Amino acid sequence: MSWAFKLLPGLSVTYAFARRTALMRAPWFRRAYARAYFFYKRRFEDPFDGLVQQRPELFAGGHILDVGAQIGYTSSLFVTALSSGFKVYAFEPEAENFSFLTETIALRGANDTIVPVNAAVGDHDGSIDFWTNPAHPGDHRVASAAFREQHEVGIRTNAVRLVSLDGFLTSIGAAATPVAFVKIDVQGYEPAVCRGMTALLDRCPDVVVAIELSPRELRAQAFAPADFMTFFRTRGYSIHLLAKDGSLSPFREEILDVESTDRGYADLLCSRRALAG
Repeated sequence: MSWAFKLLPGLSVTYAFARRTALMRAPWFRRAYARAYFFYKRRFEDPFDGLVQQRPELFAGGHILDVGAQIGYTSSLFVTALSSGFKVYAFEPEAENFSFLTETIALRGANDTIVPVNAAVGDHDGSIDFWTNPAHPGDHRVASAAFREQHEVGIRTNAVRLVSLDGFLTSIGAAATPVAFVKIDVQGYEPAVCRGMTALLDRCPDVVVAIELSPRELRAQAFAPADFMTFFRTRGYSIHLLAKDGSLSPFREEILDVESTDRGYADLLCSRRALAG
């Protein structure tokens, strides 16, 4: 059995136990858990460390939007490639994750460059029902009507703030400011996020969008994976498969059937620029 299959269940069990007890409030535990989670992400899942090293130009010349920031791993990476005068905006709706996120920012001395935003992201501004997975900090999600239909009656949710990226940038006076890179990882709600950033895509021709695509999770939220691809292609984007080492390869339609793989998802990079493999 690989280290990945050993470590992730252990982290999930520890996280679930800590949420039920006072352990989650202990500073020593929070630091240890964050270090272990960051190690797991970098060692077994993350494609962005390699991408930042190989293609820093993709992150240059604008703000970076981290949608689904969780406890701050990707935001911590992105800030190392951030151009002077810009910020990483880290969106995270779940309360415990957001608390970890603010601690991560402080521990890295990044309060001036990473801005935490306690909100879910979608296609309008307001509020939305949100489900918290008690066993996994990276599996919380919007509780849409489609999601509710697939689960037992009485699933517990809470209302969280919802923003669109276009609306958020307008609200902070940055509607005309360049955005260089957008990362979206929201457990199947990605199409709604994209619908809420059409003005951004129109005014920032060089913005790159990275998405964790899970056909199963998209369908659970009543979205069609093929429609998602069409959204980007009709706007002049080429779609690339982003590998664990940060390398790129051409996207093929059969990648949409990633449910048959061990991972169940694929990391995609959408760009109007010509990107060699």
